[in-house]
Amino acid sequence: MTDNWYKMYEVAKNYYNKYQNLQIPAKYVTSDGIKIGAWISNQRRNYKNKKLSEEQIKLLNSVGMVWKVEKQTWEEMYELASNYYKHHKNLKINKKFITKNGYDYDENGLRLGIWIIEQRKSFKKNKISKERKEKLDEIKMIWDVNKNSWDKMYELASKYYAKNGNLKIPTHFKTKDGVSYDKNGYNLGLWIGNQRQIFNSSKDIRRRQQKLSPRRIFLLNDIGMIWDASLDCDRRWDRMYKLARNYYYRYKKLDIPVDFKTKNGYTYDKNGEKLGTWIQNQRRAYKARTNPRYAKDVEPLSEQKEIELEKIGMIWNIYDYKWYKNYEIVKNYYINHGNLDVPTNFKTKDGIQFDEEGLNIYNWLSQQRKAIKGSKNVRKLNKQQIDLLNEINMPWVSVNKSEEKWMRFYNLAKEYYQYHHNLDIEGKFITVNGYEYDEKGEKLGRWIRTQREKYKQRQKEDKKQITDEQINLLTQIGMIWQKIERKPKFSTIDTRKGKIEDNIEYQELVAKINLLKIMGLPLIIDGKPNPIIYMSDRELKSKLNINIEDLIYNFYSEEKSEEVAKAIRKQNKTLIKRYK
Repeated sequence: MTDNWYKMYEVAKNYYNKYQNLQIPAKYVTSDGIKIGAWISNQRRNYKNKKLSEEQIKLLNSVGMVWKVEKQTWEEMYELASNYYKHHKNLKINKKFITKNGYDYDENGLRLGIWIIEQRKSFKKNKISKERKEKLDEIKMIWDVNKNSWDKMYELASKYYAKNGNLKIPTHFKTKDGVSYDKNGYNLGLWIGNQRQIFNSSKDIRRRQQKLSPRRIFLLNDIGMIWDASLDCDRRWDRMYKLARNYYYRYKKLDIPVDFKTKNGYTYDKNGEKLGTWIQNQRRAYKARTNPRYAKDVEPLSEQKEIELEKIGMIWNIYDYKWYKNYEIVKNYYINHGNLDVPTNFKTKDGIQFDEEGLNIYNWLSQQRKAIKGSKNVRKLNKQQIDLLNEINMPWVSVNKSEEKWMRFYNLAKEYYQYHHNLDIEGKFITVNGYEYDEKGEKLGRWIRTQREKYKQRQKEDKKQITDEQINLLTQIGMIWQKIERKPKFSTIDTRKGKIEDNIEYQELVAKINLLKIMGLPLIIDGKPNPIIYMSDRELKSKLNINIEDLIYNFYSEEKSEEVAKAIRKQNKTLIKRYK
């Protein structure tokens, strides 16, 4: 025995250890490129011709060698086919399909696809028993593949017609869904051409019907089949053009939504012609003249049709059209505000009023910056577009994120000031446009409070957490850095049950006493003030989720809302129980 034989035996042994058998297809190749299937077949042949030694036979027997391979029984293969049907709900099995369980592909399994083909051949030769045919019928056996194939192609053609309104399909158009081009799909264009060729191949109606039945002719007619291709569907093009012209006369533009259907050209009708789709197809046909990629699934537009469409305001490049339309909106914003410092969430249709359905100017400007840098997946700007943006002082270089965020909130605060003539903003105020509450917007109230805290911190520690420029900008729009003028601090307050001795501001103390009163908590516990009295700003925030400034705002007056106290009570049940 050669070393090579032992090497191949080790591969066979590994296969056996993994699959517990040596039923290896003859063409099976390992991931390393070893043709172990062919080798096993050679060993069977050598065994039959008595060319194997006793040791080789013994070794192969130890790993389950089957010397005589018998064909699987009909019942075993039927069981696999039945499993396939139960799992996939059909018997559309590829001839190369190999399986062990009937529904999952397994290259070490049985050739179910070939078996299905053999059953069809037996049926055509009338060599399959009535009992077996009935069993296969139970799992929806397809006996005539060509008939099934025709129905499948017709289904794709119907979908193409539903989307495009015609069967003017390029010869090389391939598809899987009947709508979009797919190089790995069915050649629908060639199939349509073949139906036309069969129809026109004989003047003898009887001979024609042998190849293309009356039923199939009726079905194709139903989806607009034109048997004489030379007609070129010009009549339909003219009809759609008239509808497009009516639309243009009514609206002075041809900016038609893709899903727009109509019977008269200008009013929507769900049962009408798909004018929006037709306009889109004309753009693709226009591109097909110069771009082979589009020529795969659409006939190029003639120059004469191009001229006719341009007479009614056809827009060939929809991207440029939308760009200039958006630019006009941004330009209006610039004229109205004198700058392009746009809030992040500001949307508009006219550049002036907020509109949830409008253009997000901030995002659009960001796209232009990416375009000038040559970013991927962003179309480059042409010279005219760059010049137009420069005319409205386009900020090509954005500030860093921190400064950008600050300016965004500042612009909202500025809008609030211009509308309300003050910056007396509640802590929970949220806004999109700066002056109206909108829960989808930015937390402007919290931001204003943060600016005051940074200002105070700067006064204490001389750290520039807020810059001189930022202080000046906020001061110019009415910022009150000390929101509440508190009364002088004191040292002692007498009570019925004891004394509170601390350096606490008057308004803070009154607010805390009112809070305790509303929440039903005692002011004095064991001769000492309730611990809430001495809580710092940080402790209040941590334990009661409210800071001193908001505490004074809500509880300095004894008439302030019970609702705030309820919220605090709900969030701090354990703490309240302890203080009671």
